[in-house]
Amino acid sequence: MCIPIRWEVAILIFTGLVANYSLRLNLSIAIVEMTNSTSADGTVITWTSEEKNYVNSAFFYGYVVMQIPGGRLAEMYGTKKVFGFSMIGTTILGALTPLAASYNIWCLFALRVAQGFLEGVTFPCLNPMTARWAPEHERSRFMSFAYMGGTVGTVITYPVGGLILAHTKWDYVFYATSGVAAIWCVAWFLFVHDLPEHHPRISEEEKQMIIATRSFDPVSREKELSTPLLPLVWDMLKTPAVLVDMVTDHCSGWGNIMVIIMIPTFMKDVLDFDIAQNGLVSMLPHLCRALIGQVSGTLSDIGIKQGVPRLTLQKIFLALSYLVPGICLIAMSQLSSPHLKWWCVAAMTVGYGFNGTSYSGHYANIISIGPNRSGTTFGMVNMAGNLPGFLMPLVITAFTAGHESSSTHWGYAFWIFAGLYGVGTVVFVTLARIDVQPFNYKDYTNREKLEETAPRLPTYRSLEKNC
Repeated sequence: MCIPIRWEVAILIFTGLVANYSLRLNLSIAIVEMTNSTSADGTVITWTSEEKNYVNSAFFYGYVVMQIPGGRLAEMYGTKKVFGFSMIGTTILGALTPLAASYNIWCLFALRVAQGFLEGVTFPCLNPMTARWAPEHERSRFMSFAYMGGTVGTVITYPVGGLILAHTKWDYVFYATSGVAAIWCVAWFLFVHDLPEHHPRISEEEKQMIIATRSFDPVSREKELSTPLLPLVWDMLKTPAVLVDMVTDHCSGWGNIMVIIMIPTFMKDVLDFDIAQNGLVSMLPHLCRALIGQVSGTLSDIGIKQGVPRLTLQKIFLALSYLVPGICLIAMSQLSSPHLKWWCVAAMTVGYGFNGTSYSGHYANIISIGPNRSGTTFGMVNMAGNLPGFLMPLVITAFTAGHESSSTHWGYAFWIFAGLYGVGTVVFVTLARIDVQPFNYKDYTNREKLEETAPRLPTYRSLEKNC
């Protein structure tokens, strides 16, 4: 039986995120062995813990910049071009990483900022494709599957990276991930189309079903080419439903990003795992997250078919994705020692695993409140959620400087991040909305109306008059 074309698109998004995250996280595992090591070309690397943390944070300096533009570009020009070309650039930079690291640490820092800049478009630019290809009744399952590719990429990158590091030079971690990403780029440009209406192999039956049941309005796409970004963003910032999703995502960003980029270091310094074990154990929370994410997407779609209100389902899955990780972070603060390390790993695995239900929670809500401009909305939400990215290594350094192996000092950070999960839960459960917001349909091409809604700087005359 042939796979429906919409699920072929989902598979290509999924595998694209596998490659995307392998390029993003290859440094997180490789850096454990890079310090006081020799590269394949004979260069000796000597970095302090503080310098390693700066390099780990570099990616997010570029990443947050392109969140809003990434979604807007995809709404205007399509996900195929935006995601595809960003991956080509990131792949090339990934292959150049060993050369940059051998030159000096700040060259590597600049390269990672550039990689973050290119990858910043990733999730915001995928939302427009989801709105165009996913029928309403399948959207939670489509998102849970396709977007979980990033988690699976982490599941693959950490253990494979650990094995490469155990048997050869760290350079080959970057060459391997870049090679896989290059193969994916070819497949993406060969097989993906932005709209079902343009796909040459889709059946008429599937195409009409998607068009009849999706939330995307194709008529609005032409207007998007002439819609200015700043007035749209200004209206979104005045929309409480958007602000709720932004605050919610920011609260989870601290705990999530800590697991993504700092756990290999925590595994080595505090729990005393060797590099081969480190890669395998660091993978477990992400594997659990991928499995629970798929289950939650299926349960959400079943609930929708049974008539459960969408907002109710989104609140339930959001609460699970925040409260369980928060409780498990508190448990980790009490279990972070070599003789209890497997219990600590279990707590981390369960906690981050349940965060996979977030794709049926506030991430699904983003499309609900603005399907036609979901890329820009997601960009704003994801920007808020990733602000902790470049601050995380600095925060961990502030708590653990001179005490890198201290479970007590790591525990201080865990308690703070757990509290933020609780704050995010309260904000979303009490304030989230489900109705489509006015900015989704607003026509920004009318100059007179635009001038009324756009933010203005005060003029000299207006200041003089006020005085």
